[in-house]
Amino acid sequence: MELYVFLAVMAAAAMHAGWNALLKGNGDPFDTMARISLFGGVISGVAVWFVQWPVVAAWPWIAVSLAIHAIYRYFLIATYRAGDLAQVYPIARGSAPLLTAAGTALLLAETLSGWGYLGIAALASGVFLMSMKGSRTGQLDARAVGLALCTSVAISAYTIVDGYGARLNGSAASFILWEMLGNAVVMGITALLVRGPSVYAGLRTRAQWMPAAGAAALSITSYIIATWAMTKAPIALVAALRETGVLFAALIGAVFLSEPMTRWRWTAAVIIVCGVVMLRLR
Repeated sequence: MELYVFLAVMAAAAMHAGWNALLKGNGDPFDTMARISLFGGVISGVAVWFVQWPVVAAWPWIAVSLAIHAIYRYFLIATYRAGDLAQVYPIARGSAPLLTAAGTALLLAETLSGWGYLGIAALASGVFLMSMKGSRTGQLDARAVGLALCTSVAISAYTIVDGYGARLNGSAASFILWEMLGNAVVMGITALLVRGPSVYAGLRTRAQWMPAAGAAALSITSYIIATWAMTKAPIALVAALRETGVLFAALIGAVFLSEPMTRWRWTAAVIIVCGVVMLRLR
């Protein structure tokens, strides 16, 4: 992986942790997700006019990705209702690289070197350690863990689909922007059916809509960068590096959400960094 791709993925990881923190720390997760999706649709609806039209072969993959993302949002919202950001985020994101590595090897015949797999294993071990010692009580909640693992399966599935679809399309931005526009429509319909127009009532003032708009911009930019990187490097490698966002999530959780930062998390951070180094040196 070229250095500029590596640094871009790390930046995308920080952005991803940022918008997840806004989702966790800004009221009811469902309402917040609906508002973020609304702004994501607005941004994508404007941006699609500045990218190429997706190729015919890419549309089925966009459709599959829309379905998987709908499942992902359901489990993500339920997960954040059940546990602390610094507990459930690492489980959800940390399991995904292992599943993605297995999936790309089986489905796309895409393999890494020994160092690559060791790096993924080290990174996953670090995020699990961070999660095991990450809640306010120091204990793992079984329901939160189960939901986080379901979220992880969905993450792995859409990562493989989007990475392959973007390669097929020849443009990551085109693929992801149309996908995000579709996601906004699906989420908007769901939100209106479940909550009614009141779901958007919290957008009357600048202080209310600015966080949602910022999270939407971070989400779209982060995922376009990550998917673009998957057209330049192995999908499993990019997926693993993207999960360094757990470090940023832990910091955000400690500073802004009053979630504990212990020596276990610092130990986990060192392990994660070692994994990143191995992935960089693969």
